[in-house]
Amino acid sequence: MSELVLVGCSGWNYGDTPDKGGWTGVFYPNKDTKRLRYYSQFFNTAEMDSIFYEKFYSQMTKSTFIGMVRATPEKGCHCRFKTAVFQSS
Repeated sequence: MSELVLVGCSGWNYGDTPDKGGWTGVFYPNKDTKRLRYYSQFFNTAEMDSIFYEKFYSQMTKSTFIGMVRATPEKGCHCRFKTAVFQSS
């Protein structure tokens, strides 16, 4: 039996330069890179923690998630998403 190992980061949308905590110029080739598409060529999973924050979650629709799936490559490695869900008090 073969086991699937998922390797990824706690997000992919780090478009700033390294001096501002971003990955542009270190991982992403430039600021115009389609980040999720590029990221998913190297990793097979990503955490989506933006839905943990109500201000982001309240703006998301079904189309948000469909777009994420469509942004990952159709052939080869499909990216899987781990979510951190907002909990109201």
